[in-house]
Amino acid sequence: MPDLAHDLPEGWLCPDLGVRVRSVITSSVGPNDVADFNLAFHAGKTANTARHRAGLKHSLGAHRVQWLKQAHGARCVAIERAELPGEKAVADAMWTREQGIGLAILTADCLPVLLASGDGSCVAVAHAGWQGLARGVLAETIATLPVAARDLVAFVGPAISGAVYEVGEDVWSQFPSRFAGPHSDPAKRYLDLIGIARAQLGSLGVMRIEGGDLCTFRDGAYYSHRRWLQAGGVCGRFASVIMRL
Repeated sequence: MPDLAHDLPEGWLCPDLGVRVRSVITSSVGPNDVADFNLAFHAGKTANTARHRAGLKHSLGAHRVQWLKQAHGARCVAIERAELPGEKAVADAMWTREQGIGLAILTADCLPVLLASGDGSCVAVAHAGWQGLARGVLAETIATLPVAARDLVAFVGPAISGAVYEVGEDVWSQFPSRFAGPHSDPAKRYLDLIGIARAQLGSLGVMRIEGGDLCTFRDGAYYSHRRWLQAGGVCGRFASVIMRL
């Protein structure tokens, strides 16, 4: 099984959750310096995306990688080895006890959250944009897991930061004002998704929360929907994956 700690492409992360699991967060650069390592079928050429997904599976050393049809909701599903690969489940989070199955979600400003039990017996991943956070995707995921929240470790992956994530009043009003991003213009609304996620995880009983220090908009290594909107074109997606060993 390959060692992800060595020879990672530019921007790839290998979060250390301190338990016997393997996790990786990709970037817009792939193995062999592929310049547009998009992993979403809706955002690129299908043949390229299929090849990129195969490369990710190989890099991860997984028997298979499980994907979802993400819907900005709160549903969390269990993944078992007997299930067929593919994106059949409409959900925004998943978990498994099975070894060798990489659980993957796609983001490009939304927040990826990786979760593992302290003994490494189960892992989970959640897609948490503002809609998912408002609808309780983290609470639903943790409630679904067969371990107590206090026994979990969480890693918050790259997402758009509160300093640049301007939102309308409709989004702003769904969260407490303490999650305003830092900004000098009182006429604008900035939302701190990372702060919201960390607060929700803490209130749910998760005691160890890592990560949360990378901004997709400011760091050109990651796909950012907001940044690509400004530049024009179709924005790809990077993946956050976790797997039991």
